[in-house]
Amino acid sequence: MSTCETCAFWQREDPLQSKRKEASRAVFGECRRHAPRLKFERYDGGDRESAWPPTGQGDWCGEFRPTDMKLPLEGPGS
Repeated sequence: MSTCETCAFWQREDPLQSKRKEASRAVFGECRRHAPRLKFERYDGGDRESAWPPTGQGDWCGEFRPTDMKLPLEGPGS
């Protein structure tokens, strides 16, 4: 199956830089298919920030692109 882990748009999260508190063997990352989305923290009244959607390595979507396929921004000489 075509999952996030093997998608050209997926960037694996560095476990040392992770903000996740749960201790788990699951691997997480970010989908970089589109621009970051604005995050809204409910009821906090604080600053807003943007982020790429977090996904797990086994997640999937309809826009999968294999890592060996050139991305739209890569030219013929890339």
